[in-house]
Amino acid sequence: MMYENKKTVYAVSAPVVFPEGFSVCSAGKGNALEIERNGEGAPVLRGSSIAGVLRSAVAADPLFAALCENYFGKALTGGDERQESAIVFHDMAFEDRTNVSMHNLICRHTGSVSQENKGLFSIERTAPGVTGELFFTLAPLPGAEDPGQDEEFLDFLISLLKNGILTGGNSNRGGGRCLLQGEFYRRRKFDLTDIEDAAAYLDLLYDGKKELLPQIAVPSCSGSSTFAVKLELGIPRGQDILLAEGMDMFPAMVCKSDGKNYWKIPGSSFRGVFRSWFSRLAARDGKKLVDSVERYRSEGVVKSDKIYAGGTGDVISSLFGSLEKRGRIHIADACSVKPAAPAADTRYRPHVAIDRFTGGTNEGKLFFNFVLTGDVKFTTVITIADPGADEIGYLQKTLQALHCGVLRLGSSKGAGRLEILSYEVAANPCGAEFALKLKGAEK
Repeated sequence: MMYENKKTVYAVSAPVVFPEGFSVCSAGKGNALEIERNGEGAPVLRGSSIAGVLRSAVAADPLFAALCENYFGKALTGGDERQESAIVFHDMAFEDRTNVSMHNLICRHTGSVSQENKGLFSIERTAPGVTGELFFTLAPLPGAEDPGQDEEFLDFLISLLKNGILTGGNSNRGGGRCLLQGEFYRRRKFDLTDIEDAAAYLDLLYDGKKELLPQIAVPSCSGSSTFAVKLELGIPRGQDILLAEGMDMFPAMVCKSDGKNYWKIPGSSFRGVFRSWFSRLAARDGKKLVDSVERYRSEGVVKSDKIYAGGTGDVISSLFGSLEKRGRIHIADACSVKPAAPAADTRYRPHVAIDRFTGGTNEGKLFFNFVLTGDVKFTTVITIADPGADEIGYLQKTLQALHCGVLRLGSSKGAGRLEILSYEVAANPCGAEFALKLKGAEK
């Protein structure tokens, strides 16, 4: 049987939720990236994807970094002996309810549309709010079994899930958050030298009898290094917004796991506006930036015919990501609090295209769209991993500019207003001051 050379095995089952859905794509047809599926055609999140995310988090933790290879195995390099992973994550399958969103290919250094690889493409993502059971096993290496250390490590993994991790290669677009659900999870230590325990383990592994695992209270989360603020947004009276998908110029919607449609403001829309304003604030502070294609090409470092911005000390690339490393800021998709009601929430608007050079009307350029207006409220979460006080300050000023109408979202310069109705700082590891001047908003 599995782990036949082991004496003990820990089995863990933890309920998780993906508030904005996730997208781990395996293949594409043309410019359409499709989510990975199992043999039955259901969307699936491979255990290897979860293992990679958690390994990265463990390697970055000062207390458990030294134990990372003991639990996740060693990389295969010349001359090193092979060491298998002591921890195995199983695939998670989900209900076949997905959404498709459209995107432009963006240069991760400059934040602008790529000049070298122009393209419009689509990404398939699971429905927001999908839930699943994360199941994994831990078999300590022979001669290294330390129940106290192993159980402490498992508690640490659960605390990572409680704080939230990001899955998928497209988390920059507003999805991919994975959170532990509830205050309990299941865990059991099996003694494989005992016949009854070994039989119970086989029943669990091959027959899925999760009731064999007793419930355990989720441990209190260790100090998180991630800043998090939760926002409730609304459309001011007399204002409207339009963030459309597709060719029909209709406000973007997403079908959640409950089967209902909700209005959506993509996290990528916030990300583009925020990156531009962050760059402005950093430039005013005298920070060095690679904030244009020209600077990127002149100051970047050329490696294998590709240009990198890592050697320039660009603070914005450090926060929003580059080809050298992923970004540290994540802006979740903002979904409406109530299900979409197109008849009540939208207005029909005719327009005439204006020539931006002459200011005159373009002949034959009459077009129409629908805009969101009225009492539509959205919620979103913004997180920054390992934040600096200056970065939290930039976020505070950016959100203030959004609330005051200096920053606008969507396709029209005369609209796009959002206001912050309330906010809550869920975590502030560096203790930097964060306060927004909002009339009547609760902190």
